[in-house]
Amino acid sequence: KLVTSKLNRARFDSATLRGTHMALCELTGASFVAAVLEHAHFDTCNLAQTDFSQASVNESTFSKADLTDARFAGASLTKPIFAQAVLRGTSFEAAALDTAVFAGADLTGAVLSKSMVGCVFNMAFTQQVATATDDAEPSLDLSGSDFRGANLERCVFDGAILRSVDFTDANLEAAVLMGCDLTGALLKGANLFRTMLNKAKLPGADLRGQRLRLGMWTEADLSNADFTGAYVDLSMMQKANLSGANLTRAFFKSVSVDEANFEGVVLDKTRFEKV
Repeated sequence: KLVTSKLNRARFDSATLRGTHMALCELTGASFVAAVLEHAHFDTCNLAQTDFSQASVNESTFSKADLTDARFAGASLTKPIFAQAVLRGTSFEAAALDTAVFAGADLTGAVLSKSMVGCVFNMAFTQQVATATDDAEPSLDLSGSDFRGANLERCVFDGAILRSVDFTDANLEAAVLMGCDLTGALLKGANLFRTMLNKAKLPGADLRGQRLRLGMWTEADLSNADFTGAYVDLSMMQKANLSGANLTRAFFKSVSVDEANFEGVVLDKTRFEKV
């Protein structure tokens, strides 16, 4: 155990520190490059500007730690916990994240990986410029992010702001995007199998030619969306807003559309079966 130790700028490169307890330590500017840190505990540590590049940080905890401007480039991060951690400017570029927990974390300016499977971002947030009338609670705003080709399977982004995010060819299978603002997001070639988009905002979404199977779109805003040539089956679209949508040559099979809004939709060669 190294609890409460002052180890600023210490070097632990390539060290094996499995199960080490470093809670409350001062580790500003320390280096753990290529270290083995499995089952390590860094809760409430000061880890600002610390380098974890290429490290194995599996099943380690960083709850309430300060990781401002830290680096996890190329690191292996399976089941780490970053609950309520400060991750301002932290880089996860090229890191492999699996089932990471970012609940309540401050991700302002963080660089997220394109390999994040089963990661949870509930209550995570980014700080926005406050206005005199702004009394809204902080939210996770990843607008404009580049997730082209990213693996985001089973990730939970409930309520996040994802405007103009590029999800081209991304894997969003079973991802939870309920209540997310996806206005202007690019979804061409994205895998939306079993994706949960209840109450999500997708006005004008380009879903041309997409295979949308087992999706959850209840109360989603799909106004003016383009479903040309799309194949939608075994999906839930109750109370969805499809007003003005282009359904040309789309095929809806076994889709629940109770109380959905179809006002002004284009129905050119559209097929409905068991709807």
